[in-house]
Amino acid sequence: MIGHECGVAAVALKKPLGEYPKGGALHYLYLMLNELQNRGQETCGFYTFNPNRTKTLDGLKDIGLVNQLFKKNNPEKRERILTYYAGVSAEGHVRYATSGKSKSEEEWLDEAQPMYRRDPNPNKRFVIAWNGNLANYPELREFLFKEYGDVPETSVDTELLMNLIGHNIDYLNGNREPDFVEILRKTQDKIDGGVSLVLMNGLGHIVAYRGIPGIRPLCYGENEQLFAVASETSALTRMGIRDYKFFNPGQLISYNDKLKIIQIGNREKRDCQFEPVYFAKIVSRFDKFGVNEFRERLGEKLAEIEPLKGKLDGRYVVVPIPDTSIPAARRMAEKLGIEYAEVLIKNPQAGRTFIEKENMRDERMQIKFSYIPGKIEGKRIILVDDSIVRGNTSKRIVNEVRNTFRPEEVHFRSTEPPIVSPCFYGIDFPTLDELIAHKYPRDVLEERLAAEIGADSVKYMTLDGLFETFESFGVSRNDLCAACITEEYPTPYGRKRLEELLVSK
Repeated sequence: MIGHECGVAAVALKKPLGEYPKGGALHYLYLMLNELQNRGQETCGFYTFNPNRTKTLDGLKDIGLVNQLFKKNNPEKRERILTYYAGVSAEGHVRYATSGKSKSEEEWLDEAQPMYRRDPNPNKRFVIAWNGNLANYPELREFLFKEYGDVPETSVDTELLMNLIGHNIDYLNGNREPDFVEILRKTQDKIDGGVSLVLMNGLGHIVAYRGIPGIRPLCYGENEQLFAVASETSALTRMGIRDYKFFNPGQLISYNDKLKIIQIGNREKRDCQFEPVYFAKIVSRFDKFGVNEFRERLGEKLAEIEPLKGKLDGRYVVVPIPDTSIPAARRMAEKLGIEYAEVLIKNPQAGRTFIEKENMRDERMQIKFSYIPGKIEGKRIILVDDSIVRGNTSKRIVNEVRNTFRPEEVHFRSTEPPIVSPCFYGIDFPTLDELIAHKYPRDVLEERLAAEIGADSVKYMTLDGLFETFESFGVSRNDLCAACITEEYPTPYGRKRLEELLVSK
């Protein structure tokens, strides 16, 4: 099963290209993709549209970070990129690598986004980038083979989605300019999962769509200079857009000189609960609240359920595992009235290890953190992290904290409840066996996990505590996808994939 968490962005200019900085839409897309770098650090890419170019749709993709793609450290090459790929509209993507066996650089590049559906007819050309995962990948692959003879060249579901949309363009529009309302209405009938996509067609028009039930996020906004779409609000505010809005599930938005908003499916909502806990940037907003204040509230909840509360004194110190747990750890320490210390420093080049392939994950864990000695030696340390997925990172950190600070005790706390079930909607923990919380019975999980990672104790956020935190911001638990912690999947194929895993065990 393919799974990854990504960031998408698109921008369209409202004035002639000559009135903008060099690169036009690409200049702004670069800034947006940098704001989304937290969502994907393995490959990135872009396409731009320029009617005055021979190749009106053209772009670049590469392995690595946004600044590497845009040659930030080589002004001459950067200038050439911005000059040649200057456009009036642009689309881009940052991506985590998919699960599975190690791939060659050529395979990684083949799977990088945006993907380009080529055709001699400009009405049928488009590039697509998306964030999500198709829970019905096997069934859709079989359908496309039987119906059209499609044999994919990659193992990513982006290619299936691109091909499905392409066939629907052929069927519904022939050689005419595509009607994406009907095309995506027909497309959504065949897909199951978490889908947020941006598409730029051969005429430079931007189309964006958030699938049902809206598991993956998407937002949009405009000002007097441009229209923009992105996975997170931080990319829009970077453009000076303050009046942004969130897509409803089943909502399509297109921009071709003017904004068009159409609801093409039901609005049943299941926002991913893991987005504000872990993925989203701290300066972003999630639905009705800011990510930072949400994480602070999680820290308050952790303080309420802290099992050591009755015996805390000056020997105890709360230490966050950066970066996402910092607001929660700080607020937790405030509520408990004990010391707070940031002594673990994250290496920005290490990436997010829980979502890496196993061989890369082990290597990156070795360089993920540095430690500031001389501040909390001999203390009783309460480590706070956003989640515990496989347990590898947790075990390494506990071990290195013991070796570095020689503490009396090390306790481990998680702002996320136990992750006991796979995600089939776009986060890369797609099997049961890799989830450490799935290994043990619930009633002994914290005790067994503490022994496995070398901590004196482990305490997870409770399900009620997490849902109460959402509800305190006006988001009902019924509006959330929490399948990875409740085993309750919001789509038919999510439930089917879990049943298959349970049968195979």
